[in-house]
Amino acid sequence: MSEVEMLNSIITDLNFLKEKIVQIELTVNEIDSDVHRRVNPEYLKELDQIEKRDKRVRLKNMDDFDQRFGL
Repeated sequence: MSEVEMLNSIITDLNFLKEKIVQIELTVNEIDSDVHRRVNPEYLKELDQIEKRDKRVRLKNMDDFDQRFGL
């Protein structure tokens, strides 16, 4: 492979990597904006209501399980 061909190959690879980095940055920015988005207060109210209606039994560990179910 001549020097010119090698340099062209390197340029092609670098351009590909640049494109991928831009795509990764865009994806990371989208994820970051989703993670730091403010929650709609109405959603929080609804979650509180759901939690209040929740009738599941919460056990901290196996001892709680044994006590609750008499094992």
